[in-house]
Amino acid sequence: MNYKKIALILAVLFVSTMVQAKVEKKKVKDFKHGGDFRYRYQLEDKDKDSNPQRVRNRIRFRYGGSATLDKKTSVHAGIATGAATPKSGNQTLQDSSSSKAVYLDYAYANMSTGYGNWMMGKLKNPLYAVSDMMWDTDIRPEGIAFKYKNKKAGYGLVAGYFILDEISGSDYDPNMFAVQAGKRLNLNKNTMVKVVGSVYSFDNTAGRALSYSAMTNTGTVDTINGTNAYAYNPHIVSFGSIVVFKNLKTINNISLSGEYNTNTAVDDENISALVGIGVGSSKINKKGKWKVKGNYRHIQKDGLVDILTDADTFGGATNVKGIELILQYGICHNVVLGLDYISMKELTTDQQENILQTDISIKF
Repeated sequence: MNYKKIALILAVLFVSTMVQAKVEKKKVKDFKHGGDFRYRYQLEDKDKDSNPQRVRNRIRFRYGGSATLDKKTSVHAGIATGAATPKSGNQTLQDSSSSKAVYLDYAYANMSTGYGNWMMGKLKNPLYAVSDMMWDTDIRPEGIAFKYKNKKAGYGLVAGYFILDEISGSDYDPNMFAVQAGKRLNLNKNTMVKVVGSVYSFDNTAGRALSYSAMTNTGTVDTINGTNAYAYNPHIVSFGSIVVFKNLKTINNISLSGEYNTNTAVDDENISALVGIGVGSSKINKKGKWKVKGNYRHIQKDGLVDILTDADTFGGATNVKGIELILQYGICHNVVLGLDYISMKELTTDQQENILQTDISIKF
């Protein structure tokens, strides 16, 4: 019997009962909604293969909202284009103008206890990420999370139990526990530092095949269906930091970032790291605002878990290294032109993949 799972569920049921007792007779007080649309022209090419350069025109549409009952309870939900894969909301324009699928992107309840917030459902990621190296930004973790933030002291805590799969006929479903602590320091009115430490502990993944894996981590054979599976239960220890120099005269902001991860479940090829720099406006929401960003990442075979990693990095694979360069420019209010160049190379074969994405994004 999984006592950790039972204890967590009982805790959430207790919190939800306490909150429900106070809001039972109340109606929705506030409803907010909004979304975005993106058109993308994408070129991609792999060296050392026989396939020609691939060109895709793609769209992404997202729309969501939140209903607030009172200061303690709200419900959030959103839809998005895409496929069943958790790492992309893109729909490629093809198949003789066929209709495009829309999926449930997220749906969760948020309940405040006075000591923090409980979230349950298909969540917008509650964990802070310095970059998209470990967490693809489209992933919506499924499960339960608790989040506490002390704005005055500048620190926060997050704990989550996330369900990875449900195995029929077994009590041992693949899951992940995550714990994160972060601190924000304002060194002066123009300099801010964020530091964050996280632990991600996977359970019941050894010998299991998980959907949408890039199959680049150390593998074995699934004990149930004979397919490729994870050979171990990953245990990732992660550290990240970002330094922002604000309100500079000519370029507005400069940010420096770094991330280092170790998978302590294995002894070799278990490191991933990233360094990055950004220059320009913190938010691109008006005409003339701009931002330039770049990063270099190095991901060993078991340095991260390949069901989570950024899908544009060699298809979400590990065992890669390379650069990403991003330019964003505000054309007008909430309309942004973006260029994203990604060049990644496999560590063991030197096969290289280059991707160029040209985007027009509109928020509403």
